Amino acid sequence: MIGLKQGPTYVKDFDYEEFQNYLSNLGDSLLVVNDDEIVKVHVHTEDPGLVMQEGLKYGALSKLRLKTCVINTMHKFKKQQPFKLRLLL
Repeated sequence: MIGLKQGPTYVKDFDYEEFQNYLSNLGDSLLVVNDDEIVKVHVHTEDPGLVMQEGLKYGALSKLRLKTCVINTMHKFKKQQPFKLRLLL
């Protein structure tokens, strides 16, 4: 969760379109919900640090949850693809 306009990292007002477009390039299963005070984010990404850095521009982060999701694909041999992290802000 992002507390808008809070904390020392806050540098700009929240822009839903800009934020969602940026995050859509970093992962999938994206969901962004906001009101005047907070933003909640759900995204599957290989680089949660970039997601958190972008969120910090709008305010303070709280209630972070990271979960590793390993994706398996069946071919001739079972291959393990790079893992993604499920990030809830």
